[in-house]
Amino acid sequence: MDSYETWFEKGLTFQQQGQYEESLNCFQKTIELKDNFIPAWIYQGISLEKLQRYQAAILCYDEAIRINPNTADLWYNKGTIYCKIKQYHNALTCFEKVRTIEPNHALARTVESLISAIPSKFDPLPKKQEKYKNDEEERAAEAELYYERSLEAYKSNSGEAEMGG
Repeated sequence: MDSYETWFEKGLTFQQQGQYEESLNCFQKTIELKDNFIPAWIYQGISLEKLQRYQAAILCYDEAIRINPNTADLWYNKGTIYCKIKQYHNALTCFEKVRTIEPNHALARTVESLISAIPSKFDPLPKKQEKYKNDEEERAAEAELYYERSLEAYKSNSGEAEMGG
């Protein structure tokens, strides 16, 4: 019988090879053997994210957060998924939590600022402001581009964060 570590290592290998379904099976086996092993939940979330199964990925981060709610990177990863699915209110809640845990988390501060710069993403425009809709869409697209660039710069400067991303 393989240990949870063996299954986890297999999952990482599959994930690095882009074989996300296979990695999911290994991470699930890891969790069956040791359900409080946070890295398995994180990397299962990353594989689900790569497969664009965002809601399932959020559930993985929720479980990791349940185990250890004071890890900023868990909240950050969850927030980035909410950004990808354009649930900006939820993303902001996650980034605010990151900043309560780690007040100087630069990337969370940047993304939080970018999201706040696009108010039309939160509330529908009143009819009298319809003429400004295209400007708002342009600002939203620009903010999303800056978010992606910030994330790429962060990953290249730190290597991919140990907690995922």
